[in-house]
Amino acid sequence: MTQSKPKFFLLAGSVSRSTAASAVDRAHEFVREVTKKVLSAGDGFVVFVSAEPVNEANQPLVFDWTILREIDATFTEAVTSPRVIIVTSDKARREKMNAEPYPKSQ
Repeated sequence: MTQSKPKFFLLAGSVSRSTAASAVDRAHEFVREVTKKVLSAGDGFVVFVSAEPVNEANQPLVFDWTILREIDATFTEAVTSPRVIIVTSDKARREKMNAEPYPKSQ
């Protein structure tokens, strides 16, 4: 049996700065669960990585870093096939990101 090539998904979206904290938490939990399902099927994601905007409660407003953190938590050892394609710009890398680690998701 031949193994099919993995599919890569782009999960795009954001939440408003005025979204209730409980709804933001639910949205990120939903994204974490979708990420787990996609990874368990042998597939992966395309994510755009830049700065991570947050609301006044310091909750992320976009989902790209949530996906990356879930991938990191899922694969603690090397994998044999890529599970993420990271897209960024040189400007975003230079000006909007830093080397400081972000706390892992709960």
